[in-house]
Amino acid sequence: MKFFKSSAAILLAPVVAAAVYTYAAFLYDFAARSFLTYWSFWLGLLIYPVFQRFVVRPNGIYIFEHEMTHALFAVFTLSRVKKISVKKDNGSVVVDKTNSLITLAPYFFPLYAASVFALWKIAARIWPQVMPWEPAAHFVFALALSFHFFMTTNAIFHGQSDIRADGVFFSMAVIFFLYVCVSVFLLKFFFGSSGALQNLGGFFLKIWNLSAFFYAWIWRFAVDKAFPAARRMVNAFVA
Repeated sequence: MKFFKSSAAILLAPVVAAAVYTYAAFLYDFAARSFLTYWSFWLGLLIYPVFQRFVVRPNGIYIFEHEMTHALFAVFTLSRVKKISVKKDNGSVVVDKTNSLITLAPYFFPLYAASVFALWKIAARIWPQVMPWEPAAHFVFALALSFHFFMTTNAIFHGQSDIRADGVFFSMAVIFFLYVCVSVFLLKFFFGSSGALQNLGGFFLKIWNLSAFFYAWIWRFAVDKAFPAARRMVNAFVA
C-alpha cells in the first residue's frame, strides 16, 4: 500500500508544486496590497519565529494542539477516540481505526488558528461592539498561524512516525496540498473579499492551469528528450 501511495504522490507532484507556487504568489500579492492595512496580522506572523528562536520553543502547547487535532479528525471521520495522552515532551492518541487524514491532520490543520477564526467570527456576529478589537484578532490569528507553521516544520525536520506511516512522498504531498487549501480558506473568510482573496474559485483555477502546464511540459520533455535517449541506449545495448 505504501508503494502505491508513494507512486500516486509522485504522479501528483505537479499539482502539489502548482498549489505551493500559487499560494506563495498569493501571499506575496496579499502582503504587497495589505501590509499597512493589516499591519497587526503581519506583525503577528513575524513576531512568533523571533520568540521561538530567542525566548522559548513552547513544545507542550504544540503537543496539545497536535494530539487534539488527531482526535478532532478521528471524530470527523467517525473513528472512536479511546485515549488522549499529552505530556511535556510527547503525546499520543489511541483510536479504534485510523486513516491518512487522522494521521496527517496535525501537519496541515492549524487548530489554534482555526479556533481563533471561529471565535472571532462568532463574536463579531453576536456582539458588533468587539469590532474595534479587530487588529488584536488579526494579531492573535497570525500568531497562531505562525506558531503552527514553525513548530510543525521543526517537528517534521526532526522526524515523525506519522510522516513515515504512509510513506514520506505521500505524506508530504498531502500535507503541502491540504495546508494550502486550509490556510487559503481561513485567510479568505477571515479577511473577506476585500482583503486576502477575491475568489476562491479563481485561486484553484490558477492551480489547475499551472498543473496542466507542468504536465504538458513533462510530456514534451519525455517525448522529445527522455524517450529518444532511452531508445538510443537500448539500441546501443542490443547492437
